[in-house]
Amino acid sequence: MLPSIIFCFPGALDINYPLSPVCAVTGSTVVIPCEFAYPQSLRVETFMWCHNDVHCEQGRAECLGDKVRNCMLKINDITDTDAGVYRFRFTSNGCEQCGQRGVALRVGELKVVITSSAGSRTLTEGDSVNLTCDTESCSLSQSEFTWFKDNQPITETRPTLLFNPVSYHHTGKYSCALKGYRGTLSNPILLLLQCEYFVRYSLILTGAIGTVLMLIPLAKEYLARRKLKKKKKLLWSNCN
Repeated sequence: MLPSIIFCFPGALDINYPLSPVCAVTGSTVVIPCEFAYPQSLRVETFMWCHNDVHCEQGRAECLGDKVRNCMLKINDITDTDAGVYRFRFTSNGCEQCGQRGVALRVGELKVVITSSAGSRTLTEGDSVNLTCDTESCSLSQSEFTWFKDNQPITETRPTLLFNPVSYHHTGKYSCALKGYRGTLSNPILLLLQCEYFVRYSLILTGAIGTVLMLIPLAKEYLARRKLKKKKKLLWSNCN
């Protein structure tokens, strides 16, 4: 843990973080924007970032600052443990300054979500289907993606695939990843639909089978009556 912070210049420090939490995907690289300002009478000696009040500028974390105004932080190969609050600190003239508010980093895994006009019923040809690549922790609408169908990349880079209308050609396993980061690949989700023609002919076949089953007893009765009639005719012939 870091020692207590000593404020030698109250009100002199100005650190600007993003107002909203920064969103990151496991396996990707994230850059946390940051700018700081201080009186010209001060001289920046050292600076660092702290994650939940623990020094984090080591290993996968790298401070991209220039000791003048820029204090951006880059974190590689994001993991779940990287989530939390980050604060920028620097020492000037022997005194340590800290941006108290900090910025929150949210970390999540990509997943593909299916929404459709079918609701709870089985998907069939002609329905409208959306496949969206996102996380539960925060929105990634400004990011570019790589989509995969049956493990093969397709050309779409937007966060949502739209099939309107959907057809049996779209059937397959879909997954997504942040563009340039194959390590962020989501688990595949299966897009499966019932072919309209299969449903139509299934109904026709079901109706035909039902009709045949109804005719079987009638056929049996007809054959039995015919056999009885033929037997009576033979008896009558014998009497003559």
